[in-house]
Amino acid sequence: MAIPESQFEWHQEKNRANIRKHGIRFEDAMRILTTDVLLLLARTGDEDRWKAIDWLEDQVIAVIFTERGGRKRIISARPASRTERRIYNANRREIEMGVQTPEPPWDESKQIPDEEIDFSDIPETEEWEWKYARRMSDPEAFSKELRDAYNAEWRQRQREKLGKAGEAKKP
Repeated sequence: MAIPESQFEWHQEKNRANIRKHGIRFEDAMRILTTDVLLLLARTGDEDRWKAIDWLEDQVIAVIFTERGGRKRIISARPASRTERRIYNANRREIEMGVQTPEPPWDESKQIPDEEIDFSDIPETEEWEWKYARRMSDPEAFSKELRDAYNAEWRQRQREKLGKAGEAKKP
């Protein structure tokens, strides 16, 4: 199947930096964004960003993207963490196979250990975020209620982090 590249964009220098940092080309990462993926909101300020997790060739990857002007703009892509792979496989099992527990379609021994993954530009998915993950291809399919619930919880957690940081600074 041909991928309509006109639906995607990215900054070329960021692509080169991503290849050096994570070993994943945006040209490859874009392929997972053409199918149903495990999709989560990934807040970073005012703009809604999305984290897509799916299997690409022999590894599971996490891709951060946003939508601008009807196009998906890829921001970063990295190997998925051990937890992200486990939850991806559990989600795949639930969607495709019912209650059976399949072996993952990748060779776990060939996956990059968490200690070698740079999470600086795509943080590992926090435990609370998984309840908002959905299997879909289009972020617009997220309901307003789901977005509002995620955003409310995100704001609350940010306030808690700021409160703890303020308490740590007190003499």
